[in-house]
Amino acid sequence: MKGSIVAIAIIAAVASSPVSAQVYEGQIDGDFMGWDDEVIYKLMDGHIIQQASYHYHYHYAYSPQITIYQSRSGRLMIHVEGDDDEDVAIIVLK
Repeated sequence: MKGSIVAIAIIAAVASSPVSAQVYEGQIDGDFMGWDDEVIYKLMDGHIIQQASYHYHYHYAYSPQITIYQSRSGRLMIHVEGDDDEDVAIIVLK
């Protein structure tokens, strides 16, 4: 229940942002090792996110900047700065 409240807060922040900036920007806390099945990352602001659909891609970066946005289908997606692979669907755990 608490995770869904945080997800709603992130979605609300995205939806209430100006049209040119309908995103949630943050930074991964520590090592980013890419994507595998249900990988979990902590963000610098305390949010915890989890990969929501299977996608494997290795990319190492230390504390990269991220952008979370809502896709046309309503899913939360994450883009990791410096990683040219596809964006990945996520869920917010905290």
